[in-house]
Amino acid sequence: MSAAAPTSRPYPGLRLLLFLAAVALGWNVDGYRLLDPDEGRNAEVAREMAHTNDYLVPHLDGLPYLDKPIVYFAAAAALMELLGPTETAARLPAYAATLATIGLLVGFARRRWGPDAGWLAGIAYATTLLPLVYARTAIFDSTLTLCTTAAILWLFEERPVLAWAAMAAGALTKGPVAIALPLLVIIPHALATGAPVRRLISWRAVGAFALIALPWFIAVSIRIPAFPSYVVVRETLQRVATGTFHRTAPFWYYVPIVPVAAFPWIVPALARTRSWRAQRARAAAARQLDHRAARLLHAQPVQAAAVRAAADAGVRARRRAQPGDTPRRRCGREPG
Repeated sequence: MSAAAPTSRPYPGLRLLLFLAAVALGWNVDGYRLLDPDEGRNAEVAREMAHTNDYLVPHLDGLPYLDKPIVYFAAAAALMELLGPTETAARLPAYAATLATIGLLVGFARRRWGPDAGWLAGIAYATTLLPLVYARTAIFDSTLTLCTTAAILWLFEERPVLAWAAMAAGALTKGPVAIALPLLVIIPHALATGAPVRRLISWRAVGAFALIALPWFIAVSIRIPAFPSYVVVRETLQRVATGTFHRTAPFWYYVPIVPVAAFPWIVPALARTRSWRAQRARAAAARQLDHRAARLLHAQPVQAAAVRAAADAGVRARRRAQPGDTPRRRCGREPG
């Protein structure tokens, strides 16, 4: 009897590395003053919310502040009631949201590619430049990233109710951008892969979104009747379609930003593009063989069987050629 192929075991050091990276993200989070203007403004809104105990309408200097929704302010205000009006309380929601995003990525990668891939995904995100900065800053982006990441992953896994619930939470964090970003990612993916777009939404998903997002919107609109016009016209349409907010950067604005924000993991990602394109070419060739076999099936069964056998042999050869794969031996006596 031949020896059994060794089984792959998760590398235990990856868990420790992820734990250390997560701790480093929050290390000395209160070691420097709040940065103006964004951190100071957001922390002050949270402080006034905690002081007045009004968790419905944010206020700044005693006046309603409706530029952003409620979620981050409410989270920071609740922490200020426990820890006092400190830098730690103002920044902890961003840090917690980053940890939750790491957990989402770890779980998704583990389900698709195994334990080691999950830990590596978490390490990569925790040590990427932009998440590292945002995790320690009292702004909305880490919480928005959590919501949009959850929505994208759950839409990919065809769990639309959870996905639209995440988009609702994102809309209560930073507005309609939390709806646009996941759809701009997943709809082109569905069209490119042939997945049915209708599976991205359902009546239950719409109900979940409405149940989470509408109560706060309606309650604020009752107290401040001008709120719907302000948020839809000024904060959304004018911000996107006009130069009122001086957002007139050129179309290539993010081109130099993305490589820096994704450093250092963009380097191995770009290095893998060549092998990824080669894999796609091999997959396209296999599909072409399948189509030829289907056309021959009715007219010439013998030739079709030969084409199918050749395609299967090609698939097996490609699997054996993939790096990191260990060929499995069948139990039994090996031929002499």
